[in-house]
Amino acid sequence: MLNGMEFNRYQLAVVNEVEARAAVRTLQKVGVDFIKLHRRISRDSYFGIAEKSKRIGLRFVGHVPITVSPGEASDAGQASIEHTHTSIKRMLASGMIVESDIRPDAELDDQRRRYYRLSKLGRKVLVAETARMEKMLRHARTKRVAKVV
Repeated sequence: MLNGMEFNRYQLAVVNEVEARAAVRTLQKVGVDFIKLHRRISRDSYFGIAEKSKRIGLRFVGHVPITVSPGEASDAGQASIEHTHTSIKRMLASGMIVESDIRPDAELDDQRRRYYRLSKLGRKVLVAETARMEKMLRHARTKRVAKVV
């Protein structure tokens, strides 16, 4: 796992873009299947990892760093996003979601859990993002980049 600091023996600290690219190269040479990221990685390191991983055909997955938005992570080609609590904090802070008072049946619930819903702003952002993605898909289909399903 690549991170901005080492918390355990399974993490490798990279503090800048040069170190990040070198780490991706090294991990590819030892035969890893993918690169996993932690949320404390710097923005420059993140985009260095993304670019190098794409160039050598190695997937990168994991946390979305604190300094990168989920949209930027998606656009950079991150294959999966794990542990979304950072994204939830960002959406709360930006007003896109609010905590919900609606809870499931008490037998299925745990009081430690939090439930959220989209705010009015969140709905506007969702509609705009959906339209943007539909437009990109239409464009890809006209260029025969994406299959028509």
